[in-house]
Amino acid sequence: MVRISTRPFLHLLPKLVGAKFDYPFYARVTQVDQTNVSFRGLEGGDGTVSREITNRCRVTAREVNPSGHLSHLRRPVALKIEGQVHFGQIRVVDGDRVTVVSDGDRFSTSTAHTSLVPHIVALLLEHVKFPCEVWSDNEILVIQSTILDRVTGRNDEASSNDIAKIFEGLISHESCPSPAQRCD
Repeated sequence: MVRISTRPFLHLLPKLVGAKFDYPFYARVTQVDQTNVSFRGLEGGDGTVSREITNRCRVTAREVNPSGHLSHLRRPVALKIEGQVHFGQIRVVDGDRVTVVSDGDRFSTSTAHTSLVPHIVALLLEHVKFPCEVWSDNEILVIQSTILDRVTGRNDEASSNDIAKIFEGLISHESCPSPAQRCD
């Protein structure tokens, strides 16, 4: 049996610990008994998992500290790479490196080169590429804000779930994602 102290960190998935956690998260072990390990999430919340799960989910402080104690796994992000801005989801975390999946492509980068974005923005823009020589950072931020406004009905925008209406006037019709496109 592997010895577990109350010093290690854990990187846990919601499906392993129950519905009270929405995202993967880091936790610190608080108590260990023969079969279970109690933990406290670094973003809040307590729970218990089996020792077997704990053995698979242990991580070092070297992974946790650079992330600001926030797990980046499965988070929706924007990243600027190869002269383009892409939107997608972080699928792999390895220390301060992440792998982002966007429109079927995989990009490996540092967490410092990603920015968290709302889920709906990442989903709607996953199939759209923004060349940096055409789009400024500010223009892309305006598109993100307008999408949120149109989906939620804020700032005098009518709430809509019609993709064509959400993108109207923001990007060219040819660049708009098709409602039939599948998000990875």
